[in-house]
Amino acid sequence: MSVTDWSSFMEVFAGLPLGVQILVIVVAVIVFRHFRIKNYHEFNLRRRKIEAISEHLKSGIEKEMKAILADAKDEAIFDDVFGFPLDQGRREMLLPIIQAKDRPFGWSRVKGVLPYASFDGGKIGVKIRWFHRLEYLFAPLMMVLLMFSGLVMFIAAMGGNLNGHEMNIGARLAYTLIGLVSCVLVVPIGLSASGIYAAMRLKDYLEKTASSEAKSSEGK
Repeated sequence: MSVTDWSSFMEVFAGLPLGVQILVIVVAVIVFRHFRIKNYHEFNLRRRKIEAISEHLKSGIEKEMKAILADAKDEAIFDDVFGFPLDQGRREMLLPIIQAKDRPFGWSRVKGVLPYASFDGGKIGVKIRWFHRLEYLFAPLMMVLLMFSGLVMFIAAMGGNLNGHEMNIGARLAYTLIGLVSCVLVVPIGLSASGIYAAMRLKDYLEKTASSEAKSSEGK
């Protein structure tokens, strides 16, 4: 964008109503938070952390410290690969489930499960409340409605005509931004529903495993 284009944009932006200006800022923040693939700065920090730990492991430090750093390196590598940190204890507890033939999900889905899972006493537990199930059931409907309303807003803004009246630039921008917000909101709703679904699968898997183990014990 050239300096002239930027100045024109700022003039148009300054002439918009305060509510529309606030909406523009909110939408910009939402888009930045939900649509960035990987923040380069965070990516660099993770890589530098792994390299620094590797250098320390090569040096003559005590065995206890080496064990601590080795665990920290594993966690940093896991975070770099899957996009979220997970300590060794929880990784070891989840490993048999992830490696099972009838596994409920893979490592990439673990992040969405964590809000509903507990790792106390060496056992994994899953707690899903009724409103979580309700959210999961209504999520597809909400996503369709948001996408549909967003598309309607976009079409109205591109047409520039509403009920036979010509829309000014402020109204067209407002309709475009509202449509964008509607479409962007689909992402967190979908991610939340995906996490609930994975947690429900984990709960079913744990219950089936516990039932099979109980029957095996009775048979002995």
